[in-house]
Amino acid sequence: MQASFLPSLQRFVSSPRFQAHFLRGATTTCSCMKRKMVKIGTHSGTFHCDEALGVFMLKQTAQFAEGEVVRSRDPEVLKDMDVVIDVGGTYDPSSHRYDHHQREFAEVFGHGFTCSKLSSAGLVYRHFGKEVISKLMNIPTNHPDMQAIYLQLYKAFIESVDAADNGVNPYDTAAPPKYLNNTTLQARVARLNPRWNEAYTDETLYQGFLKAVELTGNEFTGMASDVVHSWLPGRGYVKVCQFAFPANLLSPLSPCAGASSF
Repeated sequence: MQASFLPSLQRFVSSPRFQAHFLRGATTTCSCMKRKMVKIGTHSGTFHCDEALGVFMLKQTAQFAEGEVVRSRDPEVLKDMDVVIDVGGTYDPSSHRYDHHQREFAEVFGHGFTCSKLSSAGLVYRHFGKEVISKLMNIPTNHPDMQAIYLQLYKAFIESVDAADNGVNPYDTAAPPKYLNNTTLQARVARLNPRWNEAYTDETLYQGFLKAVELTGNEFTGMASDVVHSWLPGRGYVKVCQFAFPANLLSPLSPCAGASSF
């Protein structure tokens, strides 16, 4: 019975009607499976710490993880980007535009942080920071400590990127520094740009920028790890001490010393 069925099946499968229907269905399936390439836009030319860090954070999100980085200042190119940071003259989270160079821009992080306006890194962190922390530290976004981690990481890391990009002096004096410090994150990112006597091309800048994304990402991840694995447990001990002992009884050498840092 099985043998007599095979010729009929073979004729049906080889018929033009079946072939046309099958091929049409296969084509439809393939076209549906094709995914639109996500594109992350930022400015061309010399790059800086804030947009490099912003791109790193975006690439930790589910929406932009596979994003291709496109560097341009051409509005016609940028208008087709899925997200644009540090260029374009627009801050509009609904369309994923995160620039801070507008004359009227006055956004600060809030939550008590007001010393500096946000850079593109701060803008991305404001909207995606908790998702980024969740991805890197394997902590649910609804974890009861997430808000504390989010705020502490801004204080410990992101705020300095915002302030440096906006030219905020960390000291209440205009006196020149007594020595140069070229080891800051901003300085290390700057050195990834081509030197004056090296080829200043789109390709060399692009490759340098990718290194800057990696560098700032490593710094961010390291600081996030410190906050989660050191600051957060220490904060728990401080809370216990503050509950158990009046502040005037705490010894400067006790485990609760330096509670203000928590």
